[in-house]
Amino acid sequence: MNNQQHINKNHYSFSEFMIARSPKSNYAALTELEKKSSEMFEKEEIQYELFRLAVNTSWEGFENISKLVSASSDDEDVWVTIMSYKDKKHRDEFVVKMSNDKECQQGYEEWAKLLSPDSKVITGEFDRQL
Repeated sequence: MNNQQHINKNHYSFSEFMIARSPKSNYAALTELEKKSSEMFEKEEIQYELFRLAVNTSWEGFENISKLVSASSDDEDVWVTIMSYKDKKHRDEFVVKMSNDKECQQGYEEWAKLLSPDSKVITGEFDRQL
């Protein structure tokens, strides 16, 4: 871990995770929208990371996340978004600010339309422990 990664790690104490499914046919549109989102988050000093599931097989004794979210390996991508904030107050202030931003709301609606029909987004909020 280089110094910049170490500084960033210690700068953020609260993270929000989202796990979502989308049709593989929406890959280009989704990644383009996520790039715009990442720029908005960066302006607000939020670390924004997006990952796409690369392997959908399980180890013995473990269950792959693709099965837990009922993803079709042939037709769907599984995404994990991690948004890291300075603290919970920073997150709460950001949510209030974005709830009053029409462009942000339109982006969210566009994002939701790119997800798999009838799928649920799994979320969780976490405090850093290490």
